[in-house]
This record gives sequence, C-alpha cells and structure tokens, in this order.
Amino acid sequence: MSETMNQSANTIVGSKNSPTSKHIPESNFIGQLLEYCAKMKLPPASFEMIQDATDSHEFCVKCTVINVEMVGTDPNIEQAMQTAAIKVLETLRLGQSRREDDSQVDGSVMKVAKRQLATQLPCNNFTGQLFEYCAKNRLPPASFVLVEQTQNSGGQSEFCMKCTVNNIEKRGTGSKIKVAKQTAAKMVLEELRLEESTQRNDSQADENKNCKILPLQKINEE
Repeated sequence: MSETMNQSANTIVGSKNSPTSKHIPESNFIGQLLEYCAKMKLPPASFEMIQDATDSHEFCVKCTVINVEMVGTDPNIEQAMQTAAIKVLETLRLGQSRREDDSQVDGSVMKVAKRQLATQLPCNNFTGQLFEYCAKNRLPPASFVLVEQTQNSGGQSEFCMKCTVNNIEKRGTGSKIKVAKQTAAKMVLEELRLEESTQRNDSQADENKNCKILPLQKINEE
C-alpha cells in the first residue's frame, strides 16, 4: 500500500507541473517536499495510508521524512496527501531555520502552507487532531465504524459513529456522518489526554514519595 501511495505522489508531482515550468507551483506541497528532500540530500518522503474512506468517509495518510511524521485527513485522498506533506515541509523548514542562524525560510511558501493548514485542520477538526495525537504518541490509528443510521420524528437522518483507540471506545451522533465522527473523535481525544495527565501526575507523586526529607539542622545559639 505504501509503495502505491509513493507512486501516486510521483504521479501528482508530474501532473502538477507543465513541461515548461521550472518551479513547482505553491499549491503542490508534495512536489515541494520531494524537491526539498532532494536539495537537502534527505531520503525521499514516503506516504502511507493508515485509514481509507470505506467506513469513515475520510482518508488518513501519514507522510514520513526521517524522524518527522505527520498525518493528513480529507475525503479526497490527494488532498490528504497534500495536507500531510504541508506539515512535514513546514516542520523541516522550521527545523532548518533554527539550526542555521543565517538561513532564511521561504516566506511565501510558509504563508501559503499555514493558510492551507488553517483550512484543512481547524481547531475543531477533532478527527485530524486525534490522528496526529495517535501518530505522535505511537498509538494505533483511530478506527471509525458507522454503528447505525436512524430517522427522528421529523424524518431527518441521524448517524451514530463509533471511534476506537486501543481500549477506549466512544460513540458520537449527528445529523451528518462527519458531525457524528467529529463528536466521537473529540470524546476519545479527551479521554486519551486525561489518561496521559493522570499517568503524569501519578508518576510525579511516586517520585515525591521516593524523595527523602532531610531533617533541618539545629542552629546552636551562641
């Protein structure tokens, strides 16, 4: 599957460029990322689909360059790849700017990338946030299953989506599949963050227990 995705990436690069163009268009972040990797002598970016749109109606694609891993989600597989490529490209460029005091990041590309990111992954896109959280914390990707579809008294459809990560399972409902999916993802994300916070607090408490409290030395009054 990853080999097929990488072939698709090369196809996208070719289709976005005219034979007479010397530069990859700003909107083709996959091409920009592959070009950046070649220029900086990095291994080429690899793309892997970690969820198809069969059940969740959204593709989730992971893009990797060395130790930088980012995911992109979208109903369109090419746009999911582009979103993941944006994030990796931005991370690599920011890392380069921090390492080199005199380096200058391409401002126009960064502005376009940030605008694209703001469009593709808004703060209320809990599905995308959940996939990123799972990738960052080395958890299996979230899975989504359509549990049921019903109709209310007004004849409007109501969907119920189940979201699962490890042993955490939550259900969300909504008038649209996407709304139900976002609701379920939000609840799972909140549960994962609560578990992480609890584990961190427990670890801190154990460290405090192991600390020995030394008695204060008496001060001899002269």
